[in-house]
Amino acid sequence: MAITSIDSHIKLPVLKQNMARLKRYELKPFMAAVGAGVRMVMLGHLAVPAIDPSGVPVSFSENAVQFIRRGMGYDGILITDALNMGGIGHFSEQERLAVRLRPAWIFSCIPQTLTCYPCICRKRVFPASPDRLLGFRKRLKPRKEGAAPLFDLHQALSRRLTEDAISVTGKCRIRGVR
Repeated sequence: MAITSIDSHIKLPVLKQNMARLKRYELKPFMAAVGAGVRMVMLGHLAVPAIDPSGVPVSFSENAVQFIRRGMGYDGILITDALNMGGIGHFSEQERLAVRLRPAWIFSCIPQTLTCYPCICRKRVFPASPDRLLGFRKRLKPRKEGAAPLFDLHQALSRRLTEDAISVTGKCRIRGVR
């Protein structure tokens, strides 16, 4: 995973590393996940000129998708991060987004984006490959009757990962909190 100084919820981060560096460090966990058979990968909203020099976020980039499909040998499901994030700014307008998303290869399933769904469907660029989606659904393990997700366990893991991932240097103030 790449570490950036910009939060993609606010502004579009740019990874300026060359391809050799990306493969050696930033892409290594993703290559390992693909090798281990991960079934779904989320494309984040960040620009990676070594993959797509146009400046288009990898979440909307056909070059990035082709790199993942051909260069990394991944044939699973690709999704985008939420389409209401500040990092994609002018790319997030529904009409422009519908034209950019050529979802024979990509789709978004984040709940906040459901308002975009009818627009994308009317333009006949949604959804992703039906065969790929059907294969994905068939591999899902059905939940036992009455079984509930282990929310407490997941919440504890999420809290631990968050705490381990954040470093605060100097004084830090959160807007709206006194």
